[in-house]
Amino acid sequence: MQVQVSNQETSPDRHSARVLAQDAVSAFGSVTDDLSKIRALHSEITKQLNEFAELVASRNAVDDLLSNLQDKVDRMGEELRSFSGSLQKSETTRQMSDGRTVLQKISGQGRNLAAIATLTRTTAGSLGVTKIDRYLTELHQTAALIRSASTHVDGGLDGLVEGYDRMHASCDSASDAMGALPPKLAEGRAVLDQLSQEEARAAEQIATRADRLVQSGKSKLKSFVSAMQFSDRLAQRLDHIAFMLEMDDPHITRIAKAQAADCTRDIANISGEVRDTMRAMADLGRDGAALFSEGEIAALISEAMKRRDELLTMVSSEVVQVDAVLEAVHRDATEISQATQDAGEKFSQLLDAAERLSMASVNSLLLAARNGDKGAPLAVLASEVRQTATDCLADVAKCRKSLNGIMSSRDDARESLTKASEDLSSAISQHASIGKDSEDRLDQINSLSQTALDCAESLIAMVEAVHHSMSAVDAVGTALLDLSAQDMPEVTGTPDQDKLGQCWALYTMDEERAVHAELYPDDALQGAAADTAEDSDDLDDIFF
Repeated sequence: MQVQVSNQETSPDRHSARVLAQDAVSAFGSVTDDLSKIRALHSEITKQLNEFAELVASRNAVDDLLSNLQDKVDRMGEELRSFSGSLQKSETTRQMSDGRTVLQKISGQGRNLAAIATLTRTTAGSLGVTKIDRYLTELHQTAALIRSASTHVDGGLDGLVEGYDRMHASCDSASDAMGALPPKLAEGRAVLDQLSQEEARAAEQIATRADRLVQSGKSKLKSFVSAMQFSDRLAQRLDHIAFMLEMDDPHITRIAKAQAADCTRDIANISGEVRDTMRAMADLGRDGAALFSEGEIAALISEAMKRRDELLTMVSSEVVQVDAVLEAVHRDATEISQATQDAGEKFSQLLDAAERLSMASVNSLLLAARNGDKGAPLAVLASEVRQTATDCLADVAKCRKSLNGIMSSRDDARESLTKASEDLSSAISQHASIGKDSEDRLDQINSLSQTALDCAESLIAMVEAVHHSMSAVDAVGTALLDLSAQDMPEVTGTPDQDKLGQCWALYTMDEERAVHAELYPDDALQGAAADTAEDSDDLDDIFF
């Protein structure tokens, strides 16, 4: 339907309606811009609240690492006691004594062999047996080698005893230090456990408060859409009101003023809704700022870091003594190993000498046999040589096995002690890494807190801006109320149906049609405009 505009001079009511339409667009434009900024700030604060809740809840595995550290300390103490037990002086003395007894027998066998060599030379000379000088020289050389090797090994045993004594004293000192460590560690862990529980409690409270603030803020965001919808709808309605006032018809003016009164109520409703939302946003800003600025969780993390550093310093200082023990153990063990290796080389020489001696005795028996009856004394002496060789071989094997057994038991204990020390050092390093992780986490919490505080302050400032903008909206509502309350022209006669139709054709909202129908009901007119209503753009469809 084509709308006809009156050419009459614009009345104050008509002028006011046009100005109000412009003022409404301007006022709601400012409100909409401010609400868009608040919505962005709300999204940022919501993100920061969620990040903050996750960050304070992301406690690293302190309890597991503390248990691991305590286990490693306990095991280190056990290994120290075990190693110290393997170095018991009485047992070591007995084992060394047994080794010395065997070595003395071997040395005695060397002296016996030298005596047999001398007697063999005398006997061979009295019997006129010749070609025996090479055999006798070998006997004397072997006898000297046996005595020299056994004396060398016996002298090395003194070094072994001294080394074991040093290791035993060091282990006793380290065992005392480690023995005092578990109670101290347990005491420090009790403090850390308490701090951990308090931190967990604070983190849970923060997470609960953060979630409540996030959900509360989300529930209020719908009013943003309502306000943006209303802004466009109000501008259209005010344009329609201005147009109707320009038609200079008392019936149409009556409808326009009724429309203005209805807009006034709608403005009051949307203004109240926006102000409620602004109060909620201000609460979100203040409560969020309070949450970020309380600092309880940061204080707990700082205290835990301090206590953990003290605990690690205490453990590390005690472990220094253990490390010193291990260094001494390694040093003494190296010396002992070298002494044992030297003894092993001498034992090899003894075995070679005994084997050559055994072969030489066979040659001596053959020589005696070739000389018939007069070689019988030489045969007896050759048998003595062979027996000495056999005894020497057996004693060397026995002594070697005894000393190797001593070293083997100590080496096993030393390897276990070294492994325990490495595990403890690893546990200390892992626990020390928590300090760096906690420091980084604390920095993140402080940084996020400051950023969130700035954002919360911006949100509160924007809420104040919206309140200011809403004052302009309220002014539009007051002006509309004044417009609707102005004296009505006298309404007489039957309304012009064409003008009513023109008004009806303007409407794009059910609210307008409802006001019109209440004053001038006409089913036929409303039905005729149904298609127009269906084709009109409704912001509800756009936003929802």
